Amino acid sequence: FASTLLSVYKVQTDSQRILVSPGISQSNFREGLGKCMAIMKQRPENTPRMTRHNPRAVPGTKSVLLKNGIILDGVGGVVHGDLLMKNGIIEKFGKEIDEGEADITIDVRGKFISPGIVDMHSHAGVYSWPYLRGSMDINELTDPITPFVRAIDSINPSDP
Repeated sequence: FASTLLSVYKVQTDSQRILVSPGISQSNFREGLGKCMAIMKQRPENTPRMTRHNPRAVPGTKSVLLKNGIILDGVGGVVHGDLLMKNGIIEKFGKEIDEGEADITIDVRGKFISPGIVDMHSHAGVYSWPYLRGSMDINELTDPITPFVRAIDSINPSDP
C-alpha cells in the first residue's frame, strides 16, 4: 500500500511529459495512519444493559417460556430453541432453557417466534373486492394519531 502511495504517476499535458507525485505527502500519510491506529485502540466494548426494564410491564405478570420454537433473532439469524420472557422483556433465548425459570411454559411445537417485530403500517386485507368507494374502510381519519385502530377491525369476512 505504501509503495503505491509513494509511486510516481506520469501525466501527459499538452506536448510535454511531467512527473507528478501522489496528492499526499509521506508525513501526512504517517499522521493519518497514526490517527487510525489510535482510533483502533479505543474500540468501545459493546455490552448489553443488564438493568433492562419495561415501563409497561404489569406488576405480578407471570414469566413465560416458549419452548421448541423457530426464533427469528432480528439480525438475520434463526435459532431453534426456547425464549424466556420476564417483566415484559425478553430475558434470554437459546437451546434448552430450564422450565423451572418460568411460571408458564408453552410448547410452540416448531412455530415461528418473531420477538420485537411489529407491523407499524398495513393495509393487507382491508380493501374490499371489487373496490367500491362506498365500502372503503382503509383509513381512520377521526384524529391525527389513532393507536387504538387495528387493521383486523376493518376486515370484512363477507368480501368475496
